[in-house]
Amino acid sequence: MQAVALLKRPPANPLMLGLAADAYVLRSVAAVRANDLEQALLLLPFNDALRLLQWVSGWLAQGSQVELSCRVATLLLRLHHSQLTATPSARQTLVDLHKRLRAAVQGLRDTMGFNIAALKYMQRLAKENAGVDEGGVVKAARRQLLAA
Repeated sequence: MQAVALLKRPPANPLMLGLAADAYVLRSVAAVRANDLEQALLLLPFNDALRLLQWVSGWLAQGSQVELSCRVATLLLRLHHSQLTATPSARQTLVDLHKRLRAAVQGLRDTMGFNIAALKYMQRLAKENAGVDEGGVVKAARRQLLAA
């Protein structure tokens, strides 16, 4: 127990801005403009692309930058499909990535569906308060009848 207490974390690398390795790679990928992302990934050798897919799987597990992670994974899978399917060592990475991508995208779909439903509800309330129903008919006559 004392040996664990004596061990310290290594000092933060100033070249990586004091970030953990995965956070630094995510920050670097996020800094690439969307237009240039595909060009940058095209230049990436297969071994580095496989390593980046492992990083993407980790980012998805953390829930960090899900949209960016999905885009990077999709581009890399499309670019290196033939090599990925022929490489047995990539299988576990691809299986993990598949599970995490599916869960992350489903989470985004659920969030978007919930937000769209809330916006429709708020729009309906705003129309009711303005005196207009879905058909665009003024409800003034209805209010007068209810008030009487």
